[in-house]
Amino acid sequence: MKVMVRIFKSNMWRCLPCFMSSILVTATLLLFEGIKAMFLRTMDGEERLRSSLGISTHLYIYVLLFIGVILILYTVNNYSRVRLKDYGTFLVLGSEKGSIAGMILAEYGMLSAVSYVTGCILGTAFLFGVRKVILSEDIYMELDGQMYLGVVLKTLFYMLMVYAAAVLMNAVYLQRNSLSALMRYDRKKSRLPSVKASLIGTGCGALCFAASCILLANKHIPPYIKMRYGLLLVLAGLFLCFTYIGRLLLYLFSSREKQYYEHLLRVKDLYYRFADNKNIMLLSFVINFTMLIFINKNIVEFAGTDSRYLWKYPYDYVYAVAEEHVKDFCGGIGEVKSEVDAYPCVFLTCVEYGEYIGMPVSAYSRLSGHEEKIRPGEVLGILQKHETDEDMLLLSGQVTIETGEGIRRFEAGKQENRILFAAQQPESMGILVFCDEDYASLRDAWGGMSLVTQRMPDDTGEYEGHMKELARSADAKLFYSKAALMQKDRKEDITTLIFYVCMGIFLMISNMAVLAVKVWSEIPVLSGKYGFLKKLGMDDEDVKSNVKEELSICMKIPFVLSFALGMCTLIWLFDSGGYSFDMRMILLFVVLVFVQGCFIAGIGNYGYRLVKNRIGEESGGMIWS
Repeated sequence: MKVMVRIFKSNMWRCLPCFMSSILVTATLLLFEGIKAMFLRTMDGEERLRSSLGISTHLYIYVLLFIGVILILYTVNNYSRVRLKDYGTFLVLGSEKGSIAGMILAEYGMLSAVSYVTGCILGTAFLFGVRKVILSEDIYMELDGQMYLGVVLKTLFYMLMVYAAAVLMNAVYLQRNSLSALMRYDRKKSRLPSVKASLIGTGCGALCFAASCILLANKHIPPYIKMRYGLLLVLAGLFLCFTYIGRLLLYLFSSREKQYYEHLLRVKDLYYRFADNKNIMLLSFVINFTMLIFINKNIVEFAGTDSRYLWKYPYDYVYAVAEEHVKDFCGGIGEVKSEVDAYPCVFLTCVEYGEYIGMPVSAYSRLSGHEEKIRPGEVLGILQKHETDEDMLLLSGQVTIETGEGIRRFEAGKQENRILFAAQQPESMGILVFCDEDYASLRDAWGGMSLVTQRMPDDTGEYEGHMKELARSADAKLFYSKAALMQKDRKEDITTLIFYVCMGIFLMISNMAVLAVKVWSEIPVLSGKYGFLKKLGMDDEDVKSNVKEELSICMKIPFVLSFALGMCTLIWLFDSGGYSFDMRMILLFVVLVFVQGCFIAGIGNYGYRLVKNRIGEESGGMIWS
């Protein structure tokens, strides 16, 4: 243990980025695994695979894992550059490889254990803070001991996988390199892919993007499946493009000798540490683009939705009562000033699809305001969803139902998405419309019901209790209240908004931490290089400008890329008609860009001061003021 502590003390500048990144990743993964567990607990299987929040809670874990793995591997690789040199020294002094392997396991085990425990403490505090915010909005979220233990163990599994990869990486480096190579491993140059390999890799990246576009455009694949594999293909394409297009751009830049030598000090590190710098730029780009587009769009979409769902509920109250009770029931609810209508219907079960509501075409025409003609033996399928929804009701083209004359098979005719009385309620989402003769035989088999609709222009929710009591006394099969359904929608929107706000905050913090880790890890290298150049006569202003540029070049490239592609994406969204122009989205985009730009400028100045102080300490006094 004393040896481990001395090792960490002697390599403090290298250890701190590892601790910072692993604590951040552990806390973030635990937080969002906890949020995922709480949110999914409130959803059924259909909602988990189809709702926006259900899909997002699954997909963003992949994004966070991608960020965490690349960040930790970057910091571990940076730390290993110095440690492998130390391991080579131990081998020269007579240590066996078995004892070195034990030292690697102990060192990374201690590093991962301390950071995991610290990250779990921070993540738990954030998780319970988010839960408290959700509960304050009168939204129940369960988080019991068993759920919390599962979240902690799953986070531990993720971190063990990452650090197992780190240990394996060091073991492979130790085995593959000679003693002389290990002794100068901290100065080893990254291996750049050849131009031929870069062209092939660029083509593979383009194929990944093309495959993801084809997959996401396919309407026959369930949303969760195509979003999950589409996201994985996009991330793979980004990794290939940053690796191989980046190499081609560096090759083209180096061929322009005048510009290359003019900016040699500032871009040399991009060549020398290409793999590490490419990963940091990829990481920063993914975080920035996700915040500027996806988080931005969803925060704006779910922030102000008080009247957003009025189209879903055209009536204040909807009931389904037996035919024999409908006259007395309508008389009871008619005591309150309102518009009341009744439409005959049946609740039936199809062999292929389950439970639906059946209506005669005459009642459907009155309810919808659209005249329809349906032949005997034909059925019109109505799905109570928005007309732009891609789902369809009768996929097999037929439906089999028991009638008063026995089992009959009906041919599926026209299918539409239309809101008749209440949208997206599971027990009434599917409506089957028959000709009046076929409906009569269904009524004999299933029993007649009446769908009663009520409009109350002056209702603000004060009559809901009275109407609910009347529905209960009439043994109503359905009861919908617009006020209650919209309140439920609002709670779901607030829950989704809290999720995206938390996601945005932690992605921003993660991006800042990534850039801080990058700056921190470069301090020892830059202080040595520019301390030497200072002794050779480089003036203070050149040192200052070169240090800032070298520190910020890996930040500016992904920042500019994400800004440019983000603006293009917003313009495409508005021009394609998928989203109406929303100034709030533009304003939030500008604010996020401004905050990120200020941070990059600030972290560059901070890094320069650290380099300046470190050079002064190594020289026994301040070299320049």
